[in-house]
Amino acid sequence: MAGNARHGRSAFTLIELLVVIAIIALLLSLLLPALSKARLSSQGAVCMSNLRQMGISVNSYAQDFKDRVWPTFNTVNNQPPTGIASGDGCGWARLRDSNNFIVPGWLYQYCESADKIGECPVNKRRKNTYISGQNMFNTGTALDFDYTFMARVSGARLGLDTRFAYLSNPAQYTTGVIPPATLPAGTALTNFNGTPVFIEEHTRWYNQDTADGMWSNRDQVETRHFGGGHIAYLQGHVGLFKPPCGPLYEVQENIDFDANDIYVRGSANWVRMELGVNAHRPYGWINNPR
Repeated sequence: MAGNARHGRSAFTLIELLVVIAIIALLLSLLLPALSKARLSSQGAVCMSNLRQMGISVNSYAQDFKDRVWPTFNTVNNQPPTGIASGDGCGWARLRDSNNFIVPGWLYQYCESADKIGECPVNKRRKNTYISGQNMFNTGTALDFDYTFMARVSGARLGLDTRFAYLSNPAQYTTGVIPPATLPAGTALTNFNGTPVFIEEHTRWYNQDTADGMWSNRDQVETRHFGGGHIAYLQGHVGLFKPPCGPLYEVQENIDFDANDIYVRGSANWVRMELGVNAHRPYGWINNPR
């Protein structure tokens, strides 16, 4: 009878709801990794953009100062250049004004004191404990910058053709042992595709502990961007560098790549870029290494 006809269902059963929830969960599990990867890729692009601007700045400085990259230390008495107090580090990062206050250095002057240019969007100038602090711009980060200057490139001429390479297997030397000053024949090397000038320094080793703005000696490269960190080259390009390294972020391991593993081609052989702990190559040495 028409009066007893059953109407269509107006609600889902429990099983149908569970199926829908399961489908949504499956879709999210498929989408979230892709979205996370896209976010990391976007952050990497910002990081590369920062370093590209830093590379442009170092070139602009050189064009204004006899085609030479800015100095780290004075070559006569191994002291900071005029206007930089001992302990302030590289002039690219910090200078002192007439009132003896620390002010942004040469790079920031060429970038119009753009505070954010030194900040990787992944790390945001934090220490590896992710604590906050007070930087030289008074904007509340524990570190002044996530990128540092390769100290031994000080005085490099624009158009430099010196070849740079690094030990393909840093583990052949025990942790804490500096590789030989002149590379033995047959040692495996991997070439850099230019002259590195700015490096995304490893926060733990040693950007947070030695905030001098120099990348040298046992300093390492970060691995936060898909296993690597970015490098800006004097020739104008920026690349992602994936260094040889072990699995332990908080431990320095034999396999970990650091500045002591870099060699440059001299007139007769490969010469270690670093002179030694607390020792500095002269300004412009990189133009004719030996």
